[in-house]
Amino acid sequence: MKEKSTTILNSILFVITILVFIPLIIFISLIWVITLPFCEFSERKEYKSSNYFKHFNFPYNKSIFHSPRYVFYNSVTEKGLDKLYNIRYVFQKSNRFEYFIFDNTVFLFPDFNKIRYDENKNEWNFIYIKYSEESYKPIDSYIEWYEQFLDGDARFLPVKVIVEASMFEADELDLNTIPDSLWVVRKYEKAFEETDWHIISGVPKDTKKLYSMLLHNPDICGSFELKNDDLLMWSFDNLYLDIYADRKEFLVRVSYAPVNKKNNCRKWLRELTHWHSGSDEIYDEICSIACYGSALVVKTFFFGAEDVLYSGDKKKCPYRKTEKHLFSTIHYFEMPDRSL
Repeated sequence: MKEKSTTILNSILFVITILVFIPLIIFISLIWVITLPFCEFSERKEYKSSNYFKHFNFPYNKSIFHSPRYVFYNSVTEKGLDKLYNIRYVFQKSNRFEYFIFDNTVFLFPDFNKIRYDENKNEWNFIYIKYSEESYKPIDSYIEWYEQFLDGDARFLPVKVIVEASMFEADELDLNTIPDSLWVVRKYEKAFEETDWHIISGVPKDTKKLYSMLLHNPDICGSFELKNDDLLMWSFDNLYLDIYADRKEFLVRVSYAPVNKKNNCRKWLRELTHWHSGSDEIYDEICSIACYGSALVVKTFFFGAEDVLYSGDKKKCPYRKTEKHLFSTIHYFEMPDRSL
């Protein structure tokens, strides 16, 4: 009798659970279906305003924003680096092959996922990952294969591959051991901007490595402190950052000390927002907040939610210090300009 009562009770609980969660699932699905076209419209609009689309007029695809070609081309043309360094970007109509020529050298864009050193064969390999299965191709074989697709004067030039430092599987990257056929950059959008090897090779696995990278950046203002090799603290004026290594990611916590308008004294520290950042993103994110001439804008809502609206060059910031919103508060922080 007791077992029968338990079975009936479990059945009732199961039905109640279904009745509660089915409307929730339907609601979430409807929201997703409604917002998806707007998200895609926004992405298409962003793509069509890019220099890459204006020059080549290629049709939009969802993976375009992750393409090394797209990121690199937009970056160098928007900053005028193509003219400054005489970079010639090539699109071959014969086979739709894309690369760029710099310093009489052809640079190919990667179509692989990782770079690994094989100690047994004493060679570097490009690793392809598809459906959790790996295949590899030695660097020399890779370059020889793609050389056959080059047209015109590019056929007679040396060939290299531009890769990001995060593609290497090694925890510590020593650029002195990398083959000459690879040009390592920290980010495709930072190519031709950064020359410090300590920064280029840096994909921080912990706060200690991140701290070392930031110390090498003369544009960082404020003060840093590393505690117990796992907590990195930064502060400037009334803005504070706490950065923790959290497994394969970093946890960034933003706080500030409000100023009492009556006596101009600072109150207790108040947390504004926090987020998780990947090891290949954390350095840029901290620099966008802590460098000279930067601005950080955070919106907090009366019901407790928050959102980072902007971080980066304060001259390009679309928000104002005195901006007011209904049901929310805008928190604007800016770093001073570097004194000449």
